[in-house]
Amino acid sequence: MKKKLYVFLVACLILGLWLSILDQRIKKQDGFMFPSRFTSVLVDLNQHPRMDEVVLSRELTVPTTVELMFQSDTANLKHVKVVSEGQILGKKSNEVNFIVGQFMGTASVSATMIMTPGKYNICLTSDQVKGLLIINYQETAIETAEFERLYRIHNGELNNPPEGYVQVFATELAGLEYKDEVIYTITIDRPKLLGLSVYTSAQQGDVSVDFIGENTEYIGLVSADYSRICDQLEVVLPRGKYQLKLSSSNADGQLYVFIKQ
Repeated sequence: MKKKLYVFLVACLILGLWLSILDQRIKKQDGFMFPSRFTSVLVDLNQHPRMDEVVLSRELTVPTTVELMFQSDTANLKHVKVVSEGQILGKKSNEVNFIVGQFMGTASVSATMIMTPGKYNICLTSDQVKGLLIINYQETAIETAEFERLYRIHNGELNNPPEGYVQVFATELAGLEYKDEVIYTITIDRPKLLGLSVYTSAQQGDVSVDFIGENTEYIGLVSADYSRICDQLEVVLPRGKYQLKLSSSNADGQLYVFIKQ
């Protein structure tokens, strides 16, 4: 059964079943399940209609990794917007938008973002309906050296991989018209841990890097619009043949790919 992961942020945005491998202690609240390391805010959707209403406001004093999970027990589509006073690494703007339907149990819309210091708000647009929206968040200060490395990538200095990662591909995107062009192939003869880091400085056009195997698909690791940084995506892969594929049209900037085996 194929696994599909759509990666839209510094980390990539995940829609679907989400289980924490970092913290096996699970909280249960009103039909929602989430790792206990998160702080939760419950929003009663039946209070009144909302139009870009601030439902959570936080102040960051240092560069911070912000993990977010959005869950709801009602199927109406809720528009959730994260707006930061500072920069969000890998993004062209300081806003990130989500659409949240019904996600119960461990299902969620989730994201991990690295933000520079300043206030960030979570804004909600929703009809008045009977039900709840739950916002789970965790903030972790990022080490100075690691932030500086990622900030260089954010500013277009892409040749800044994590320790242990080696470059397997790099190109100028201007003038390229690729559709599922194979840019790297690896054959694994036994299950192993593989790390991927993919960075682009593209500010326009369509760019997508996919990692494809017989039973594994990681689609849209980077893009000009959603996230220009996919850093240290580490997965245990079964034996088989895997390919990195590039699609690019009317794009600018560069693309770098690094792997850790």
